[in-house]
Amino acid sequence: MADHMREQILDAIETLLTGLTTTGSRVTRLRSGVITLADLPGLNVAMGEEQSAGDRGQTVFNAIDVVLEVGIEARVSSAEGALDQLLNTIAAEVYAAMRGLSLTGVQHSYWFSSGSPEIITEAVTPIATQTITYIIEYRHSLADATVAG
Repeated sequence: MADHMREQILDAIETLLTGLTTTGSRVTRLRSGVITLADLPGLNVAMGEEQSAGDRGQTVFNAIDVVLEVGIEARVSSAEGALDQLLNTIAAEVYAAMRGLSLTGVQHSYWFSSGSPEIITEAVTPIATQTITYIIEYRHSLADATVAG
């Protein structure tokens, strides 16, 4: 059986973001887990909240939040502003890559929703993160959520 449209969207975004100059192949779909230095800088792609926009005929219209979490090592010795600068550099690459998102027959539209930085110093590996959220509107068949509507 084919994957649900949500899974197809997340897979496409993971593929799209793999190979950026700043994060390389360090793109994951972890919901939780231990982040090591080998994982940084990196990106995590996760599904957030989903909203329904109802159905029209045999087509269902939904919107999901796709949450992209950027993670970098937060060194105490980092120069002032260096953490923000690296997070912003990665975010700029993500924004540019996401402009190329194309899911023929699946995606209706998408847009940047929000972003928020955070430094987590209590972790085994202190990290700085930035969450970037996109809202992706998509459609699927009323009869089968694995088929574009």
